[in-house]
Amino acid sequence: MFKQDRETSESRRTFLRASLVNSVGIAAAVVAAGAAASAPAEAEPSAPENAGKGYRVTQHVADYYRTAAL
Repeated sequence: MFKQDRETSESRRTFLRASLVNSVGIAAAVVAAGAAASAPAEAEPSAPENAGKGYRVTQHVADYYRTAAL
């Protein structure tokens, strides 16, 4: 009985390991296909030379502030 349980556990592990490897492979293929199909992003305009290197409210920060407002 113990030998049968051990074989079942090993076959489950093998199945789960194969499923994980296949899932990672599929995810990588989807990401690669999405990256190839997307249009290249436009470059953001460069900041003026006198602009400081400190904190700036960029578009994504403004979006976050808008969604996080209570």
